[in-house]
Amino acid sequence: MHLPYTEKTIKPISTVKTDKYLHKGIMLRNIQDIYVGPHWFYGGQQPSHEAAMKSAACELTALNHLAALEVSGICFPMMSLIDYLGHRLLASTLLPIRDSFIVYGSNSNGKATHNDDERAAILMKQMGLKFNLREHTVRNVKLYGPGDIRLHYSREEDRYYITGLSRICPPEAHIPYIEKHPQSIFYRLLRPELVRTNSVPLSSDAFSGWHKWEERSKQFNNDVKEATKRLYENVIPQYAKQWSNEPQLIHSYDAHRLCFFGDLHRHGINVRHMGRVRKCTKHQITQTVYLVLMIIRVLKNRLKSSFRQYLSTTQNLGLKSLEPYKQIVVDTLNIITAPSLHHTFWTKEVKELLKAHFGEEALLDEEEDFLPAMKMLKTRSISILIELVGVKISAAPFDEFTIAHELGKEFEFVTSDIDSIDVRVKTLYHAYLASGTCIYTKTMENKDRISRNTVVRQLNYAIDDFYSCWNKVGNLESIWRLAAMANYECGIRSGDIKAKELLMALPLFLQYLKKVKSNQEVALKIAICIFIGRGVDETNEKQIRRGRAFFKKIHDRDEEYASRTLMIGLNSYLSALSTHVSRSRDGNHITRNKYIHIVNNITSILQTLGLREKVLVKYY
Repeated sequence: MHLPYTEKTIKPISTVKTDKYLHKGIMLRNIQDIYVGPHWFYGGQQPSHEAAMKSAACELTALNHLAALEVSGICFPMMSLIDYLGHRLLASTLLPIRDSFIVYGSNSNGKATHNDDERAAILMKQMGLKFNLREHTVRNVKLYGPGDIRLHYSREEDRYYITGLSRICPPEAHIPYIEKHPQSIFYRLLRPELVRTNSVPLSSDAFSGWHKWEERSKQFNNDVKEATKRLYENVIPQYAKQWSNEPQLIHSYDAHRLCFFGDLHRHGINVRHMGRVRKCTKHQITQTVYLVLMIIRVLKNRLKSSFRQYLSTTQNLGLKSLEPYKQIVVDTLNIITAPSLHHTFWTKEVKELLKAHFGEEALLDEEEDFLPAMKMLKTRSISILIELVGVKISAAPFDEFTIAHELGKEFEFVTSDIDSIDVRVKTLYHAYLASGTCIYTKTMENKDRISRNTVVRQLNYAIDDFYSCWNKVGNLESIWRLAAMANYECGIRSGDIKAKELLMALPLFLQYLKKVKSNQEVALKIAICIFIGRGVDETNEKQIRRGRAFFKKIHDRDEEYASRTLMIGLNSYLSALSTHVSRSRDGNHITRNKYIHIVNNITSILQTLGLREKVLVKYY
C-alpha cells in the first residue's frame, strides 16, 4: 500500500489513481478518505478514514439486503470487505460493463442522469417498492435509490448489473449532528431493516445536494426525520424493554449471539446507538453488558487507528515485520488485563471515547468508574476484542490469563503470546448460507452412521454459519428455518441440562411460523422447544401455556403424529439427561433430587395431554 510504485507486486490501475487494483478478475479498492478540495469527502476539514470504511460497509450491507429481495433480472457483483492492520479493501468481481451502457442513475455527479430503458425502469421500481424507497427527481429524471446509483446494461449478455449502492438507505436525520458534520449524510445511514418497516417510503437522497431538483424535498426530508424519531422513541425503547424482561438470556453461553451487534441490526438499530439502548434498559446486568461492548468497540477503533498511524509513519519501509503491530495489540489488551498500569485511560480517556463514539447517552448519570463492569466480563471481553481485529493468542498464555482473572489478579500479555494477526473478511450472506446448508444436509444424511458427539459438533458448525447469515439478512424465512432446525437437532441430542440450543431454536421457529402461517412440523417443534427448554429448569407459565396452545392445535388435527413426535423429543432429552445424574453437583452433572424435579415439571406439563405414562414412567 505504501510501497513505491516500482516495488508493488500488484500494480494499481494507474499511477494517478493508486487506490484501485485489478488482480485475476477481482477489482480491489483501498478504502480511505479522499481530498476533493477544499475539504475531505468524509471528514471535512480533516481526513476520516474510519468514516470512509463505514461507507464501504454500508455498500456491502445494502448489497446483502437488495440481493435478498430476489428481484429477477438485476445482477449484483460478488463483494467482500477485507480488513487488515487497520486498513480496508473492497473486493468485487469485475463486471462486463462500460460507462456508455448506463441506463439508470448517474456516474457524473448528476450532470447526466439516466432512466432510458423501460425494462430497467420496471425492475428498479420493483426493487424500490420492495425496499420501501421513495421515487424522487434528479435533473428531471425519476429515480428510486440515490442519484449516483448505476444500472448498467450488457448487450452481450442481455443483463442488467447494478453498482453504486452505498447510499441506498437515507441518512439518519439527527439534525444537530448533521449541522456539525455535514458529510455524515454519506456514512451515518439508517438500517435497511428500519427503512423497510417504515410506514411511508423514504428518499435515499434526503438532506443531500441530489435533492435540489426535487420539488417535494422538504416533505421527503421530514419523512426521514419522522423515521429517525421512530427509531429513537419507539424502536430502541421497545428493544431495550425486551432485554429488561428477559435478563436470564444475558447469562447464557450464547448471549453474544443475542445481544451482540447482529441482533441490534435485525431490529433496525445501528451499533452506534448502543448507548441509547443501554440508557433505556433498567436491568443492571444488561446495562453492564452494553457498557463492556461499547468499551470493546472504542478499543477496537483505537487499535486500528494505531495500526494506520504506525504504517503511515513507516510507509517507505514497507511491511517488514509484524512485531511492532503485535506490540500495539499487546498494549491494547493490557489496558483490560492490567488496568492499574493504564490509570489515565480508565479515569479520563475511556469516558471521552465513549461519548465521541456513542454520544452523551452512552453514560448513565454521574458514571465515572468503568472497571467493575470490565472485571465482571474480562475474559469474554478479550475473546470478543481479538475476534474483531483478527488476532490469535496462544492457548497457554490465554489459560494463564483466565486463571489470573479467576484469582482476582492482573495479567500482562507479551508479544510472544500473539500467534498471528489475520485478515478479516466480510462477504455476502450467500457464502454462509451455502456452507451451513451443506454441513447441515450432510450431517443429517449421516446421523445414524456417525456418533452423537460428531453430529452435535458438525451441527454447531452449521449453526455458526446460519447465525452469520442471519446477522446479515435476518428477514429470510429459509434462514430462520434452517437455523431453528440445526439448533433443534443439536438440542435433542445434547447432554447439556440447560438445552441452550432449544432455547435458541424457539424464537427462530416462532418467526418462521409467523411467515408460513401453518406448518405441522414447525408447530410441534416449537412445542417441544418450549416444553424442554423452558419448562424443565425454570417453570415459565407464559411459555408453557404458549407451548400447550401450539401443541393442542396440531394434536387435535393428528393425535398419533403429534404424540409420536413429542415422545421422541422428550425421550431423547431425558435419556441424555439421565446419564448426567450423580450424588453431587459436578460440572454438567446434577443431583438426583434436581433430576426428579425436572421430570416432575415435565409431568405437570403433559398431564393435560394424556401422555405422561407413555413418556415419563421409565425415568422415575
